[in-house]
Amino acid sequence: MAVPSTKPTTRPNLRELLSPLLPALIAATASPTPPTPLLPSLSPILRQRVQFLSATSSEPWLRLLCYNTSAIEKLKSTASVLEPHPLSGEVEVDWEHDTEVAYKRIDGETLQGLVKLQEQGLVVRIVWCVNDPDGPDGWRIGEVLPLEPDTFREFGGSPTMDEAEESFQSGGKAQNSSPKPDITLAEAAGEDDDDDDDYWAQYDATPGRGRTPATKSPAPTSTKDAATAEREYFAQYENIQPAMDNHDPDEEVPHVSPPLGLGRQPPSLQQQQHHMPAARNEGILQPRPESSASSSTSERLVAKLEEEAGRRDTGEFGVKQHISRSIRSLYQLGCAAGIERDEFESLVRRELEVLSMMEDA
Repeated sequence: MAVPSTKPTTRPNLRELLSPLLPALIAATASPTPPTPLLPSLSPILRQRVQFLSATSSEPWLRLLCYNTSAIEKLKSTASVLEPHPLSGEVEVDWEHDTEVAYKRIDGETLQGLVKLQEQGLVVRIVWCVNDPDGPDGWRIGEVLPLEPDTFREFGGSPTMDEAEESFQSGGKAQNSSPKPDITLAEAAGEDDDDDDDYWAQYDATPGRGRTPATKSPAPTSTKDAATAEREYFAQYENIQPAMDNHDPDEEVPHVSPPLGLGRQPPSLQQQQHHMPAARNEGILQPRPESSASSSTSERLVAKLEEEAGRRDTGEFGVKQHISRSIRSLYQLGCAAGIERDEFESLVRRELEVLSMMEDA
């Protein structure tokens, strides 16, 4: 990467350096792409800025030549009024009389120049560069600005490069040398004595003269007072009820003696039963468990009844099954004889009615 040189070898050739720039500024107000022949004339930093940012934007690339965003609009208006020559296409400038250059060394490796184009209303910052891969060592364009009244005064440059070098060297020496006040030991001791006199003099004006000044730190508290204060501090927590204690002494109901005649409690039910006469207790019959003989007889009786009920259910079920099969057999016989189902049902219903009449008779 190109870096500024500490010792520029030649003065800037303004015609060769800035002549391609001025016509390009006119097109830069509308074109988003910078002209390729102009790129080697830019400093490496400005060249990268113009190449990278113009490739990702559709705005005019003139704004990339100026780092001061507040001056871009004025730069556009200034560049738009430039008039190139109809034959050569260059902007006519008297490089000997209409230009002014100031030089300033920024640090040990950077030397800048400020070129003022009075008629065109432009200021071009140039910088001396070496080891530039796109060209030989020389001056490059570092920034383009609109002309302001205080531009040169704020830049603070020198009319020649030699004066700029001398100004930089003298400024560095002035910064390195820091003046120190010459104070003797006697003067320092005198100042300390004056401070002490002022301190003690404030006590001479008090009514009680002869007293020593009070110390800045308070007197320490005795051990006895500290222990007493600590006991009093923790004593106030002795009457505080814990949060988990359900017993609240304040909620206790004091014991109040009952009214006259109600002091004795009535005897309990158990006590009354204990004092009941034996004659009254004799009439109360308590249940007693049955004997083993009566228990076995009951079990046999229950088993017999269950067996009889089982036989009855079985016989009844068999009779019902026989009746059902008989009716089905009669129905099948009727169907074989050509009797319809409705007619068969009417025959069965008629016989049932006859049976009911016979039972009623």
